[in-house]
Amino acid sequence: MLHEKIKSKTWNEVYYHLPILMVILVGFFTVWLNDQANPIPHKGSSEASVSPWCSWNTYQSYEKKIAEHFSNDTLPGLLQMGLFEQYQRNTAGTRISVNGKLWNERTTFFKQSLLAEVFVYNKVNGYELSTRIVDSASGKLYAQITSAAQMDFYD
Repeated sequence: MLHEKIKSKTWNEVYYHLPILMVILVGFFTVWLNDQANPIPHKGSSEASVSPWCSWNTYQSYEKKIAEHFSNDTLPGLLQMGLFEQYQRNTAGTRISVNGKLWNERTTFFKQSLLAEVFVYNKVNGYELSTRIVDSASGKLYAQITSAAQMDFYD
């Protein structure tokens, strides 16, 4: 009899606290979803969406990772291997001078991925989005990207 009373009391406490716990969890999940949909804009951005509980910018975490990968791995690696001979960024956009022989040996997938990575890096960091890839010796334009939908190759 005593065992059943203790068991009954425990279940009553669970039934009492479970709805409170559920409301708290739903609240946190709602805040998290709202934060994912409406993050704080990046400095200099014209977007006016503001979320009061976090300091993330408008870019998704995968875009931030791509930008970080480009600056920490891709750019230094390509400069070291000699594919990039010069990397310049100014108000008109990014200009990358490449070794023409090494550039022509790369696959189309590599070239598209590289341009996409540079585009995301510029976007996340608030730089001009236009990027041109030119031969360092002749100045020949090999590729350019002006928007996420406009990637051109001139091989």
